[in-house]
Amino acid sequence: MHLADRAIRHGRMRTLRLGLLVGWILGATFLALQVTVEYPRVLEEFTPRTNAYGSLFFTLTGLHGLHVLAGLAFSAWVQVRAWAGAFDARRHVSVQNFAMYWHFVDVVWLFVLSTIYLSPHL
Repeated sequence: MHLADRAIRHGRMRTLRLGLLVGWILGATFLALQVTVEYPRVLEEFTPRTNAYGSLFFTLTGLHGLHVLAGLAFSAWVQVRAWAGAFDARRHVSVQNFAMYWHFVDVVWLFVLSTIYLSPHL
């Protein structure tokens, strides 16, 4: 996403499109792995009703997953507009807004990672 945002500021549409696509693929892969690999494995150990950690785990990872899903929809919308030629070096506020949202989701992931995945092992 950072690559795409920087590219459009210099009017590089091809790099914008590529960066948006790669970011979408990475986000979709993250979400797919969470739902199809991580949750089934974790549900063998605990559920949201098992204890406070189970509730916290599923609440935080689920909310983060919903924000990733919203980001994927936002990305798709920006990509459609990018392919339609809606952006250039001077007109790219939608790309900037999406970049800020996506970076926010990334920062939230650092919080989730540190509290849910790393802190129990300290």
